[in-house]
Amino acid sequence: MPTIDLNCPRCKAPYQIEAEMAAHDEQLLDVVVQCRTCNRTLNSFIDINEMMVLDEGASSDSE
Repeated sequence: MPTIDLNCPRCKAPYQIEAEMAAHDEQLLDVVVQCRTCNRTLNSFIDINEMMVLDEGASSDSE
């Protein structure tokens, strides 16, 4: 799992982050943040429709 620039308040080790589609709703991301050392775990569901678009990316339409 990739680490993020946040440290656990308990042991000061870096957090790891993982995100995947929520099992109960495909419009939600299930985000889990976990300490690499003490295993302190945080969880949140994020609605993909409430996220801000930063880049539309390349068009897949061929004209």
